[in-house]
Amino acid sequence: MSLIPHSSLSQSLNSSLVHSTFGIFCSMLFLYHARLFAPPGRLPETVNNYRLKLEFC
Repeated sequence: MSLIPHSSLSQSLNSSLVHSTFGIFCSMLFLYHARLFAPPGRLPETVNNYRLKLEFC
């Protein structure tokens, strides 16, 4: 069993943490804009459209 050096382990942990934080921020931003620009009765449809754009974050 080979041990991973501590520096590369913490570096990969940092990058995954930054990636997940950015993804959460991106989804919150898209949901906020969807709520702003959607007609009141069509919010779920608009959220589904924005969910497709979330995959690019």
